[in-house]
Amino acid sequence: MKQTYQLAQRKPALVEAPELEHGVMLVTCPSEWVAQDALDALIEQAVNGGAETGMKFPDVVKVRVFTPGSARKQKGIAARMRLAKPTPDKVKLDVIACGTQSTFDYLSNEGRGAVLPYVHRENTVQSPHLNIFVQKVDHDGDAQLAEVIGQYRIAAQKSNGYVVIVAYSDATFEKRGLEDVCDDYSVVEECEPDPGYESALSFKYDGLDHLHRYGLGRVMCGLRFADGLIHYDYTQYIADDVKNRLIWLLRSGGKSLQEIGDAVSLDKANVMRRLRDMPVVVPQQVDSERVKVLLEHVELEKTTPQSKKYEAHDEEIDDDDEEELDDDDDDH
Repeated sequence: MKQTYQLAQRKPALVEAPELEHGVMLVTCPSEWVAQDALDALIEQAVNGGAETGMKFPDVVKVRVFTPGSARKQKGIAARMRLAKPTPDKVKLDVIACGTQSTFDYLSNEGRGAVLPYVHRENTVQSPHLNIFVQKVDHDGDAQLAEVIGQYRIAAQKSNGYVVIVAYSDATFEKRGLEDVCDDYSVVEECEPDPGYESALSFKYDGLDHLHRYGLGRVMCGLRFADGLIHYDYTQYIADDVKNRLIWLLRSGGKSLQEIGDAVSLDKANVMRRLRDMPVVVPQQVDSERVKVLLEHVELEKTTPQSKKYEAHDEEIDDDDEEELDDDDDDH
């Protein structure tokens, strides 16, 4: 039986999120499945003017979702819309079908011809609008994507509007320079979900990359199904896997490296190293219920084979680590 623990009780560490700029926001994802989950989460934030994903969405009067026009795709998005929370009365949510196939290329001439007329349609500050779609990008399509982003960017800026491109690729987006041709850039990755969640994503806003080590500019979104709806619950991003989140929470709550190691079956040297790859630990009153649930999960993992997809790799200890470990023992 799944836990009923909810991440929604904790707010992201990023309190004052930067506001989305007029123009283009590029959101990169590692797969189509992650892109679809990210799209649904971003739509919810867009219609509510939310800031949970690390970017403050503006108050708009209309959100347009562009989708391939095949009957199968239309049924799929209709089902997802029914599972979403109701759209506020002040915002109109339109779904625009493009073409007749199950895929549609928004980078092509046909794609630009389908989207740009909508971006140009409203040209007043009083009726801001946001347009969003998912686009697959081939590993050799960066130049084309950069060119198209430029066209969408000019159109959106002239119309005081917004275009959000949720892109996914079989190849990594790292160091491809695409963040330099858009107004805002965010990276979405898959995380191991906390117990009680079906899946989880991390949203990393590139504009605050220098603050990620402090837990700012990056959040985790847990997806769960309850009461006939899909819920998106947000909290500070700590780590991709549950065990490391538990380590960080225990350390923030004042536990020693040895106490943490005993709880998660690691030596204290590897506990210390894992903490170095996570946001800076800030002593605080941690959520005891969350710690309890994560402890139960980690304890269960000891007797149940689990996927190592998110598991961190530990290394040998060196002399500098030994000195730091001795200092921790003295403190506790």
